[in-house]
Amino acid sequence: MYCEGTGRISPSGPCIAGFVCFGAASQPSPSDNITGAPCPPGFYCPVGSSVPSPCPKGTFSEQSGLTEPSQCRRCVPGFYCAEPGLKAVTGACLPGFYCLEGSQSAAPMSGVFGGVCNPGHYCESGTSVPASCPAGTHHNNTGGKKRDDCKPCPDGNVMIFREM
Repeated sequence: MYCEGTGRISPSGPCIAGFVCFGAASQPSPSDNITGAPCPPGFYCPVGSSVPSPCPKGTFSEQSGLTEPSQCRRCVPGFYCAEPGLKAVTGACLPGFYCLEGSQSAAPMSGVFGGVCNPGHYCESGTSVPASCPAGTHHNNTGGKKRDDCKPCPDGNVMIFREM
């Protein structure tokens, strides 16, 4: 809330969206960092905020002044956002895993936001789409981390490609 002018018997109204009022604010959009401020990066502030609300896990925002959670950006494919209130991604997805948009973990297992790299594929750090082992090679385990994990086809065998 803010109190504009002198001699007031009640507050003038709530702070506007995108700002946070700490107390003793005399305008609806204080920016002195004493009585209030623009909503900080990694947070959003609806109308009347006295405390900024963190962007949810799986999201981040480098911008200040957000007014609702839908303005927080979903975590970038290949990266993860592990905690609420981030102003940047936490880091790259771990080798052997792929991270889809909105991932909350460096090693997602749910399939919703990514997962472990499938057989016949490898996933380097920061992968959003598993890479197929090249023709003439194979990898029959999950969690391939680099192209070298794809081994040459043994003599006398033919590799049959199956989409997973």
